Amino acid sequence: MGTLGDSEYLEGRFVPENRTTQLSQDRTTATGLISVAAVCVMLAAVTGSHWLVLTTIGLLVGSLLTIRRTLQGQPYAYWLAWAAGSVIAFLVSWVEPGLRFLEIPLACAMALVAAALFPLWWARRAEPTDR
Repeated sequence: MGTLGDSEYLEGRFVPENRTTQLSQDRTTATGLISVAAVCVMLAAVTGSHWLVLTTIGLLVGSLLTIRRTLQGQPYAYWLAWAAGSVIAFLVSWVEPGLRFLEIPLACAMALVAAALFPLWWARRAEPTDR
């Protein structure tokens, strides 16, 4: 990553320095939220507490909103929303067993869409888009 005055190139795009710092902080925050969500799921599995699962859903939504800011302008970056939606649907089916007949097929469909979009994003992740 080469620097150019008070700005840098990040993932093939020219980004002002203060924006680069914000992107780094957003990535760190999203990583922390996902880590805490993983711990909450493990604790929920051990204790059987549904409140921890609901907390995990909130943490996933927060991490998705945070990481989305770092991917702004990248084509097909919304694959993350489909993947998070799939995980959230599985978590809802864990909390509310009566909805499993709806949530599990929905989660599988969302996972398929995320799996189809991921290679497209990966191939074009450094290209800026026209908005």
